[in-house]
Amino acid sequence: MKAKRHIIQSALGRQDHAGKENNELKRAALDRVPEARRYQALATYRKILRLIHENDLSIGDRLPPQADLMEILKGCQGTISEAMKWLVADGILTRRQKAGTYITSLLPCNPLRRVWTVGIVTPSLQASPFYSVLAHCLHRQLSLRNCTDRTYMLSPSAPNGEEVDTRSLSDFSGLGDDVNGGLVDGIVTATRLLSNDIPVCGVAGWNSPDFGVIIDEKEFILNASTELIAQGARHIGIVTKCRLNSEYRHVLEGWKAASRAFPDCHFESEATHIGSNGIGGGVLVADELLRRPTSKRPSGLIIPDDMMAQGLTYRLRESGSYRPFCAVQTRQQTPSLFSLPVTAFEVDVEELAIRAVDLLIRKMINPFYPAGVYRCAPKLRPNSLLHDLLHSSK
Repeated sequence: MKAKRHIIQSALGRQDHAGKENNELKRAALDRVPEARRYQALATYRKILRLIHENDLSIGDRLPPQADLMEILKGCQGTISEAMKWLVADGILTRRQKAGTYITSLLPCNPLRRVWTVGIVTPSLQASPFYSVLAHCLHRQLSLRNCTDRTYMLSPSAPNGEEVDTRSLSDFSGLGDDVNGGLVDGIVTATRLLSNDIPVCGVAGWNSPDFGVIIDEKEFILNASTELIAQGARHIGIVTKCRLNSEYRHVLEGWKAASRAFPDCHFESEATHIGSNGIGGGVLVADELLRRPTSKRPSGLIIPDDMMAQGLTYRLRESGSYRPFCAVQTRQQTPSLFSLPVTAFEVDVEELAIRAVDLLIRKMINPFYPAGVYRCAPKLRPNSLLHDLLHSSK
């Protein structure tokens, strides 16, 4: 019995080793393709993927014969043959002797090479730690999905953010040239950016994109209000960089929904704003609150920006005379610590990146993929109040 088990295990081991060798041989064969031909074959690879999705073909459907593909795609036989080999190697297609080529998967399963080049567009990474964490998570997810990426920063000559509602490709150094040159297949952006040339997926921006992933600020404000009221707050204010207007539409919607949900509590009609964010902005907001008469100060504060919350709690701790309950939106990957106890709601930046990359790939494969926005709600950090209370007491 033991001998039989040993024989089976040895056979399985040889099979596994042979499979690895086969993949290595496939990869080596693909790498031997000349650079110019590889570029053409990769472009044809993408065209065939789009052809499958645009025509609503499903797993098990037969692909048109190669002669028909040459006519449809306006390509030569050698390039299409090379692209078909890659699609077979990547698990999209399978060939059946004398029966043709059939679809076995609608998306590449561990493809042997990078299929897409994606532009990551962010504001200055110094604007907030959130953007550097987001860029890192996007880079990681794109790599896992076998995409290469290029990062584009806001050009120093671009208009100030308060002057424009929507960015153009020229606002980011090198982006317009790369898109026009066909070097980028899609864009994932944390700013509102429109382009008719290639698919654009928004992620986590204040302005709602037509297509992308956003932080569900409405859900955050409703949940934060619930927590603050449970702690005893009856006069609630919100701290933002600017006034609650169309730019902060989702925050405004959440604020109105919370005031309707809790009619017995007083929700301030205007945000406490100072025109700047970050730690310095939080200090200025704290000073503005401290100048108010005690009866006019909120007993609970909702703060969507964790950097502002750090500055605000630091200044309030120094003053020693005002201790509102605070609900703060922060990041799960790099959570902030505050000078006063706060109730923390964490944004899973990795989830934002996963959803954004998935949506963008689907849009690059199928330009007719329907527009839509996925919402990612911040989640209450377990024992967050106790954690920050212990930290602030040190």
